[in-house]
Amino acid sequence: MSQTAADSSSLTRDKALTKVCEERVEIDKSDQRVRRMFASIAQRYDLLNHLLSLNIDRSWRRFTTRKVPPQPGVPVLDCCTGTADLALAYDRAAKGLTRVIGTDFCREMLLLGEGKVRKHGATGRVVLIEGDTQRLPVPSDTFGVVSVAFGLRNVRDTVRGIDEMIRTARPQGKVAILEFSRPRGRFLGRIYLAFFRHVLPRLGQAIAPSLPLSSPHRLELSRRPGHDQPAWLARADRTADVSAHPGHRHLVRGNKAEQGRCLVRRGADSMSHDPSLPAAGAQPDLVVAMTGASGAPYAVGLLRTLGRLGRTMHLTASPSAAQVLHQETGLSLSLKRFDPLIFGDLAPGRLIYHHHADFTAGIASGSFLTGGMVVIPCSMSTLGAIAHGVTTNLITRAADVHLKERRKLILVPRETPLSLIHLENMVQVSRAGAVVLPAMPGWYHRPRRLDDLVDFIVGRICDQLGIVNSMITRWGSEEVGAEAAFDRPRE
Repeated sequence: MSQTAADSSSLTRDKALTKVCEERVEIDKSDQRVRRMFASIAQRYDLLNHLLSLNIDRSWRRFTTRKVPPQPGVPVLDCCTGTADLALAYDRAAKGLTRVIGTDFCREMLLLGEGKVRKHGATGRVVLIEGDTQRLPVPSDTFGVVSVAFGLRNVRDTVRGIDEMIRTARPQGKVAILEFSRPRGRFLGRIYLAFFRHVLPRLGQAIAPSLPLSSPHRLELSRRPGHDQPAWLARADRTADVSAHPGHRHLVRGNKAEQGRCLVRRGADSMSHDPSLPAAGAQPDLVVAMTGASGAPYAVGLLRTLGRLGRTMHLTASPSAAQVLHQETGLSLSLKRFDPLIFGDLAPGRLIYHHHADFTAGIASGSFLTGGMVVIPCSMSTLGAIAHGVTTNLITRAADVHLKERRKLILVPRETPLSLIHLENMVQVSRAGAVVLPAMPGWYHRPRRLDDLVDFIVGRICDQLGIVNSMITRWGSEEVGAEAAFDRPRE
């Protein structure tokens, strides 16, 4: 065969391969269809993942948490979390010292994920919420790590999903995307493509009959020969600084049959910024504890106010606090199945709940950074325990941590009258560094509603936390001066 004929034959083969690799299966990626499909396979989703990846999807997730590690006290967001495998991997990598929020728009998957969270003892640290990656229900510039594992290909508008993930990451944060890609090499590429187009869908359908042959798992597998990036990663290259890290996952004789890629977003000053430090302008989390003293409306008012101000709160409550809350406000607080909506329409992820007996919660450790803690209302038994360093539950442990770390600790007692023991305990905690702020509202602002009295105490607490607020009319202001002049008795 002549050299010209050989070149022509090679060119024909290249064109044929290019045609094969450029083929795209037209798949309905509408939100409703994808949600319906995942709901139908939810019970067997984990089995499918482990079986079809030869069980190495576990090591891919560990690889992701090593390449894009969490920082203690800096929250993590896992998009398309499914049954929370990557969210739990990040919780383990953070050793429980940061909160992880998982979002998914398939409720059936989230219900299974919640069961896994409870089984792994991560309740309160890992929070799952229903949400679409194209419209993430979380604030901007909040998370140190935003991740997604094998889910981006199922998002209808992939580019919009990436933009949303970047939006929620802090300026110094990172976005980690773990996804399939086709291996380099003509021979392996053909085998891989044939496996994913013909073998894998039928194998998946055998395990989950409701899984269609044209499932979204087949998306983004085809590319032109020689292209190292799928379309969504090429788009990401234009919107952020990107580092691609091929994962060493050997399926066929040591070759990289599938690769995990980590998309890393860095701020403009990332070269000079120490990543171990919190991002500039980041607001530290706050801890709120409720005990069994009367005065539950003060706690509700504080939680709602901090939520409106965009602060992230970690809440823990004693059993007697739940009883008093129901008695005084009618709100039902379940200590085992906490529902943050009982405190109003707070932004998802802003209120993180920890069971009072969970000493594995991040707030039980001094390495978990916070901006302060408020015990509201504070019972005399809790105050006594704090005064003498007795830590029998998460409330007293977290308070003890704030004292030893020299952080702001505010105790809001409401008891009256006070015994000598109560007063001596208050002196003791004050000497240790706590602020005793009794629920004693002022009256100079002429309150017209009960809420005005609650706002007065909440405003004073915010003052102590360094939170700028306009909850109260301050003494010396023009408004107070006008009222005082108007009410002054005539001589």
